[in-house]
Amino acid sequence: MRDEAMIQQVNASSIRDKMTRAQQMTKNLESAGWLSLRLKSSVQDDAVSVMEKKLAELKKYKEESVVATEKLDKETTELRRREIPRS
Repeated sequence: MRDEAMIQQVNASSIRDKMTRAQQMTKNLESAGWLSLRLKSSVQDDAVSVMEKKLAELKKYKEESVVATEKLDKETTELRRREIPRS
């Protein structure tokens, strides 16, 4: 009987150890998952920031392009007007 009781006690202890390890692993995985999500969020925030900067640059270039196009149109119109009397 004693041997059987000792075996049961060892088995119960082993099961408790395994349960404790499983719970710790679960906590570690949850923590790693949270960290992973946090890192993904941080990367996404960085990407959004970069995209916003690029969008601002594109808007600036578009405005400069519109101004340059208007200037070229005026110069072209002026040159055409000067050429008409000569012909």
